[in-house]
Amino acid sequence: MSAPIDLKGDFTGRNINNPGYVRQGNGEDDGNGTGQGRSGEPGKVDNNFYYGFNSEMNQNLRGEMKPKVVMRIRSQAEGFWRVLAFDRYTGKGWKISRNDDVITLRRSSWSYRISLDLPLITNPRKEVVQTYNLVSDLPNLIPPLSYPKEIYFPGPVIAVDQEGGLRSPLQLSEGMTYTVVSEVRTRERTLLGKAGNKYPLDIKNYYLQIPPEIADKVRQKTEEILAGYHHERVSRTQ
Repeated sequence: MSAPIDLKGDFTGRNINNPGYVRQGNGEDDGNGTGQGRSGEPGKVDNNFYYGFNSEMNQNLRGEMKPKVVMRIRSQAEGFWRVLAFDRYTGKGWKISRNDDVITLRRSSWSYRISLDLPLITNPRKEVVQTYNLVSDLPNLIPPLSYPKEIYFPGPVIAVDQEGGLRSPLQLSEGMTYTVVSEVRTRERTLLGKAGNKYPLDIKNYYLQIPPEIADKVRQKTEEILAGYHHERVSRTQ
């Protein structure tokens, strides 16, 4: 793990700091993280920083990113590195509707370990240890494997948002190293096939929303896809 970070001032965990958002210039992002310029037109993509790492993402941004190595990971198993999740579609992109609703977790003075609460996991899982070494500057979002239960981090405090994303008090800088211990769910296709559509309120209230002005279009498009669905053809293309 890296040397301890000296944190000055208070840390609320509500801000996502992405150095890729341009703050000056005509038609460019004004720094509010929405990807929209002062003229109301979509801004420009910084080709070195992923524009989606923010509390709001405008999918109409112009530009292309360049391939770039940003971190090296040693892990006991392969997996998907989780950074950020959105719960609200705006018609132009996505936003985190509960961005200010975060909790902060502080480590003790004698340990670098910060413990996190795990959601209820009923299907089989396995413990996976990962160590991350950054080779480029990144926003203050901490990538782990889902579902992290312990993180050994150089900072004295981190924040956890309602989607389970981890936030650092400072931007992740080149050379930083940290370790995460996760309880990773075992994937089972049979369980997915048995999933129903009776969703609990915490899913209905946040993840099934569609802006009223495009709801009819989404419904029509969905019906077209389902009407033209061909199981064998889809399975061959996956």
